[in-house]
Amino acid sequence: SENTTTIRPKRNYTKKPLDRLKRPRNGYMIYMNEVYDDVKRKHPNLKFGELSSLIGVQWKEMSKAQQMPYHQKHEEEKAAYEAAKLAMSR
Repeated sequence: SENTTTIRPKRNYTKKPLDRLKRPRNGYMIYMNEVYDDVKRKHPNLKFGELSSLIGVQWKEMSKAQQMPYHQKHEEEKAAYEAAKLAMSR
């Protein structure tokens, strides 16, 4: 039996416009953006994926009360996003 491989055609991705409305970040992403540089300084030899895993573990170990400020920032970003989206549709 022959070993046949199928060749997939390349996808044509369209670039998103630079002025597009970006969706709000969730609480975890806000936290990650805040602590990433610190964690990178403490662990300079870790790759991005390993750093992300480490930050994810830190996030999971945080209490709901510690996570609350990040969730509140998310709600603020979400409200601003919804308002901008409404303004664009008018």
